[in-house]
Amino acid sequence: SINAEIPYLTTKFSDFEHSIVSCHTVNKYSFISLGRNFYSVPEYLVGKHVTVKKYLSDIRVVYQGNFICQHSLLQGNGEYQIDIKHYLKTLSRKPKALEHSLALQSIPELNRCFHLYYQTDPKRFIQLIEQHKNDTLPALVENLKQNYLLRSQKADDVLPSKVAASARIQIQAYNALH
Repeated sequence: SINAEIPYLTTKFSDFEHSIVSCHTVNKYSFISLGRNFYSVPEYLVGKHVTVKKYLSDIRVVYQGNFICQHSLLQGNGEYQIDIKHYLKTLSRKPKALEHSLALQSIPELNRCFHLYYQTDPKRFIQLIEQHKNDTLPALVENLKQNYLLRSQKADDVLPSKVAASARIQIQAYNALH
């Protein structure tokens, strides 16, 4: 039977990777260029040499033997794959720059969440992204919404009822416009 043959089976080769490996220098905007497209990497790697492993559908960036990030492989020319988490250090120092950043604009769900709930408090938005940086994008957006709702409920408890009602009406009018 098969149980008798298991000890004689060879192990699967695990060290062989089906990828094209190349070395790239991170530019001053924290991008690497691969096949006429650009992929973001964490900003602490600016000016450093990273190893890029190009697979069939994605790329993986490695620095000094450590996995750094992964992106879906872009098929066009001159396209950008940007992860906003790679720019949190700079954005925390310059939160007003967030609104017009390519990093935010390249992620429509996050951009919409920012403009609906956090446009007046970009620092809080950046802090929450930092706290939830390991979440998937849908989970991150949901956490941002929930945090906003919790904070707005606490504000309603503190504010006099007329002021809270007026603010609620203004928010509803704003949301109706966007």
